[in-house]
Amino acid sequence: MAWPFEATVTLTHDDYTVAWLCALLIKKAAIRNMLDELHVTPLQPEHNKNIYSFGCICGHNVVIIY
Repeated sequence: MAWPFEATVTLTHDDYTVAWLCALLIKKAAIRNMLDELHVTPLQPEHNKNIYSFGCICGHNVVIIY
């Protein structure tokens, strides 16, 4: 499948079992390109300024945090 993926799956925060923390934006981009499937970003509180990407890698629901 070619990038950019279109987010088609909507899950809740509780559905994610793996969190991948990134200190550099370029690392986040590389990890995001490893996703097999891109998920719709669930709502987050206004005070939370982190950048998230949600998806699936080899059947595991993953949240990537920058």
